[in-house]
Amino acid sequence: MSRGQVARCLCTAAHALGTRPRMKTDGHGRPLRGAAQRPARAIVRLAIVRLVLVAAMLVLAPVHPAAPVAAQERDNPLPTCSAIRYGDKVIPSPGYTVDRTLFWITEWYRYPYNHAVVLRSTDDGATWLQVFDYPYRFSVGITAFEIASVQETDIHALGSTTVDENSGLGRRPARAAIFKSAGLTVFVGVSLHSGYYGDSLFFRSNDSGDTWQEMTAPCSDLDCLPFSLRATNRPGALFQPRRWFFDPGLPQGVARSQDGGATWQQIWSETPANAVAVSPDFDSDQTVFVALAGRSSTLDADFIISHDGGDTWSAGGQGLCFLYISQIIASPGFARDRTLLTSADDSSLYMSQDGSLTWQAIFPPGGPFCYNAGFGFVKPQFSPDYPDDPTIYAATSVGLYASYDAGQSWVLLVGDHHASDLVVRGTPGARGIPASHARSVVGWQQSSPRSGQDDPALHHTYLPIAAVQGAGPAYRSHTLFMQAWPSTPGSASFLYKSNDGGRTWQCMERPTVRPQAFLPLVGIRQ
Repeated sequence: MSRGQVARCLCTAAHALGTRPRMKTDGHGRPLRGAAQRPARAIVRLAIVRLVLVAAMLVLAPVHPAAPVAAQERDNPLPTCSAIRYGDKVIPSPGYTVDRTLFWITEWYRYPYNHAVVLRSTDDGATWLQVFDYPYRFSVGITAFEIASVQETDIHALGSTTVDENSGLGRRPARAAIFKSAGLTVFVGVSLHSGYYGDSLFFRSNDSGDTWQEMTAPCSDLDCLPFSLRATNRPGALFQPRRWFFDPGLPQGVARSQDGGATWQQIWSETPANAVAVSPDFDSDQTVFVALAGRSSTLDADFIISHDGGDTWSAGGQGLCFLYISQIIASPGFARDRTLLTSADDSSLYMSQDGSLTWQAIFPPGGPFCYNAGFGFVKPQFSPDYPDDPTIYAATSVGLYASYDAGQSWVLLVGDHHASDLVVRGTPGARGIPASHARSVVGWQQSSPRSGQDDPALHHTYLPIAAVQGAGPAYRSHTLFMQAWPSTPGSASFLYKSNDGGRTWQCMERPTVRPQAFLPLVGIRQ
């Protein structure tokens, strides 16, 4: 039965039952015996019927057309989970869609030492193995964790075969098997503190964490922002921004290593630096982006670009507010679309479509906002298939948002939570978007489209269908990893995972892993 049919039935009932009953009388107008009580019962019955009708009208009432559907239906789709340590992080490998490898960063205390620990799972979190352990009697923590990027052909060229390079005979296995057996190059930075004393250590593994080698630390004590190290798809190439927070340490600016952390060279010294990003195709274009922590007088800019791996620099960043920018994200398809995202504390989320020369505010609507945007630090992530799939996610201090049209409109996926540490990968085994789910919902709309968005064939594979009220967030074959905690002050934090682009979520409980008896300790400093 449709909504209209139900409403007509209720109206008919109201007409039949809602009329006040008349009292039966004799020929002189006097009430018949027993008739005086029946009107009272009828009035009570009428009152009950009217209450039922009012409740039915409230149920049938449509959602107010001016209210965003996503905000009404998606305030909190997160399940109840066990709290995790605030600093815990889950980081999927660049080839997670194929290798299903995850790393869990945490800390343990086992008398008499604190332990900085890395766990690894190669079956999408079903089982975990402890692969890194640095014990220290005082404060210890992991402040850098970076996995070297993997060439696209190594991830996606499934089933390809070539002649064996050593013997010249036979066939090599598919690329996915080669990629998995070769291992990942992983870098870990450890920070030590004992009272006023502090130190930093740096380690590299070429086999996904099975063995480790101590390298030269790019930071001393507190002269690097946590997790600001950036690796590239060129073997051995690393970049580290530096700025002093307390006492002087290593030179401020940007340092580069070309030998996997064995040695470091200063490639920018004029000002401190907050954040570095590298092109996903760095091995070919050698493009590096830096958000400075002070304005360069020689370039008259606080955002700089290099197209030769840091040997020379030019100015960029037109349209950005000079604020504390801690993250720059390059599109997976940067070689084609030249697109980047960045944001600062409580400012707009900005997009550049010309390789960081100029920027436009895309979130929240009504910007640009240099201050008081109301969303705290906005941490964006592109779809793994951007720009063919123009989906962008934004973790904010008030919830998780998504745009299915490259930032022109936005939908609330998770509300009433502080969202952080967002990472997006393709979902293992996914076969695309079901036709029944390939639609967007009503959300915030930008006033005018940007260049490149008016071509109907540009994103034809993932183009959202016209919005249907109440449809919910669009399905995407994206796996999202996110830390979140309720907006209530003092709330515990939780780790979540979604395999459908944020429509549904599951808990990521902290693994129960006993230290392996054969695991060599990286070292002990008293």
